Amino acid sequence: MLHIVLFVLIYIVLFVTAFFEASAAFNLYQLVYFFNPAERWWAASLPLVSYSMLAVILMAFCLILKFKETAVSHFEDFPGSRWFVMVLVSYSVATLYAIAPEQHLAATINFLKLFIIMALAFKLISDRHKLYKALYFNILGAAYLSILVYTAGRNSGIRVEGVGTIDAPDSNGFAAAIAPTLIYCLYFIWGSRSWYSKAPIILAAVFIANAIVLINSRGAFLGIVAGSLFFFYNMFLVFGHKQRIKVFVFIVACAGAALYLTDDVFWQRVGTITEQTEINETKESGATRLVFWKTALEISVHYPFGVGVYGFNFLAPDYFSEDLHTGGSRNRSTHSTWAEALMTTGYHGLVFFCLLLFTSYRASRQASAQLKVNGSLDEYLQVIAIQAGLITFIVCMTFIDRMRAEVLYWCLLYCACAHNIYVVRPSKKKQGRP
Repeated sequence: MLHIVLFVLIYIVLFVTAFFEASAAFNLYQLVYFFNPAERWWAASLPLVSYSMLAVILMAFCLILKFKETAVSHFEDFPGSRWFVMVLVSYSVATLYAIAPEQHLAATINFLKLFIIMALAFKLISDRHKLYKALYFNILGAAYLSILVYTAGRNSGIRVEGVGTIDAPDSNGFAAAIAPTLIYCLYFIWGSRSWYSKAPIILAAVFIANAIVLINSRGAFLGIVAGSLFFFYNMFLVFGHKQRIKVFVFIVACAGAALYLTDDVFWQRVGTITEQTEINETKESGATRLVFWKTALEISVHYPFGVGVYGFNFLAPDYFSEDLHTGGSRNRSTHSTWAEALMTTGYHGLVFFCLLLFTSYRASRQASAQLKVNGSLDEYLQVIAIQAGLITFIVCMTFIDRMRAEVLYWCLLYCACAHNIYVVRPSKKKQGRP
């Protein structure tokens, strides 16, 4: 009952708020993604409607309602937009020769929907405060799911299953979805001026970190380490000597909290990252994914334009050695977003996908560089946190199939919004253009 009341209350409040501040519609969409009512037991008492679709319709309506406010943002001003379109085109073209055409067509339609949602959100998030709130609601959604993980505990051996999102129901995918929010928490904790504002974020960070530990995802662990190091390194670069002492204390406090939350089971699993370096022909191991990656390259030689969604799953058994243990079914996925992009859309699609990631990151670097010159440290750290969140997810997705992950494109969206808010719009104001 508590879940229903919480969901309905948040939905109504944000739905009404969107008519006054249009970007609240996207924040509502983010929370629906994490609440995932379609898959929750408590949602049986709710009306059978698509709450995410209603949020998208609300985004479009608010865009029209607040046209003068949202017209200042043009999606084509974002350098990565052209590559986003090319990735979508590559996905669409692959429908013509996909091995599983019906499944690929469905995936392409969902990808098109994602593109439309990101384009709408880009126009709605038009200033630093709206970007701040978008990150904040991302944290709130991840914290809610992390609380569910805490109540469920390790219900599947040394891992947690059954708590996830609509596009990431498995443990590794779910861990990757919440991993960037832990980096955003670092920015909010550091930048908050009072303990009243710090306390909710600290509590959220504790639950999110605890969820990562319980899930035992090695990829998420590596991603968080990479993102955290990037964030802290850039903090050291921008602050003077006295502030660096505070940063060092902050790092020690975060590391101490992380060590306190971990347990032996977690560190034993993390230790297997370096132990499982050889292929075991009698049972599946972490190194078995090296076979999957190599197989993807072998298949790409024969299918350079890709094989569509699930094409690798269908073809891979013909390339595996007969004595290779793959953990049950031999129709396995690629276990890497890079290999997934190659298999799904071919070499050209992989290039477009990499260019999308690169230009998005570079655009955000332009924003952080401009803010550093201006001395706007709070905004600078906001953009650095966004970059660190993207790095975190990129590391995570290296070990799982996440090419069409919602959270990946949220990370890219935040980069696009930062570039628009801190680079494009100030430049247009100087030139007197709308």
